[in-house]
Amino acid sequence: MVSANPLRTVTAMVANAIKPVRCAIYTRKSTEHGLELEFNSLDAQRDACEAYIKSQASQGWRALSQHYDDPAYSGGNLDRPALQQLLKDKAAGIVKQVVVLTRQVWCSFNNYVT
Repeated sequence: MVSANPLRTVTAMVANAIKPVRCAIYTRKSTEHGLELEFNSLDAQRDACEAYIKSQASQGWRALSQHYDDPAYSGGNLDRPALQQLLKDKAAGIVKQVVVLTRQVWCSFNNYVT
């Protein structure tokens, strides 16, 4: 009889113990300038956020497929359609963690949004 590999068993137990963290990525650009490009600022923000989420995969982080993008919306107020939908989804429990890249600083406002 062949015995199970203990390391594989422990690894599987640890992997099963980590609960998935549903991560939303929020992107925004205040002007329409450059949005017509094949790869624009919103795409770059999303790529950077996806890379960060992948770096947290060992903690269970997974990017949601839903895009929360507000192209050509000012950051001066919260009157932005994608942001409002994101806040609703967060309140409904669909989103656990929010990841945003702004001014080259990582922001996670999970603790600020209930």
